[in-house]
Amino acid sequence: MTVNFEDLFEQAWRIEMSGHVTDAVAAYRDIAELSREDHDRPHHMKAILGAGRSAAMAISPDARSYYRDSLALFSEGLQEAIQLQDQVATGVIYHEMARAADAAADFASAAVFFQKALETLEKNEAIGELAATYADLGSHLSRLGQLDGSIQMLEKALSLFNKEPLSGFYQARARVDFAITKLRKEDFDSAKRYLEEAISWFEADHGRDRYTHDLARTQGLMAIISRRSGDGEAGRRSQAKSDRSLKDLEAIVASRIQTELRLLERV
Repeated sequence: MTVNFEDLFEQAWRIEMSGHVTDAVAAYRDIAELSREDHDRPHHMKAILGAGRSAAMAISPDARSYYRDSLALFSEGLQEAIQLQDQVATGVIYHEMARAADAAADFASAAVFFQKALETLEKNEAIGELAATYADLGSHLSRLGQLDGSIQMLEKALSLFNKEPLSGFYQARARVDFAITKLRKEDFDSAKRYLEEAISWFEADHGRDRYTHDLARTQGLMAIISRRSGDGEAGRRSQAKSDRSLKDLEAIVASRIQTELRLLERV
């Protein structure tokens, strides 16, 4: 029987973007089970990476079991990438490990993983993957209060993204990260502009893809920025949109977003 891996990965991706972690991890694990043969090892590695990335969506400093689960999956995928001599995949997995560590507030490990990701991706001229890594490094520095360094990394990311026309999803996420850094600098006009650009992409027609998770987060951020800048009515509208999207997410994912938003409300 021939397996259509492309369709299976698309289905798993849609589940992941809908914010249903448990179902997404299961979908990627099913793909991994179907790709045990040697000639399917790249698919197996990609499936394990997807499972780890999905589990990482639920990570927070208070939900570290998901951190352990995602790191175990990433470590398995990393070994496969190294065995396959796939340097770009190796860099991508280090990047995902960095994101997971950052979400768990394991900042020392995050810094190590970011460095390994950048070293690997820079050597292989993987423009889109490198840009996404710089963007998340910018987010990491913002969490640490290193706002000027954050802006430098995010500007570098957006500059690289201009060379990678098919990276709309990651560009939108980078703009959200930029908005958060601008919020922390109390530059509300710039924060709002970056968020508007991101929301425009997430709300656009992407066929069967729906970015419920990202919309819940970005509309919640827009509500905060609107309130902080004195526009209470716009804040209420954005909050209502965020609340509607949050209801469609798995509870653990919605809780993580709400926790992040509460913390940002106080910056």
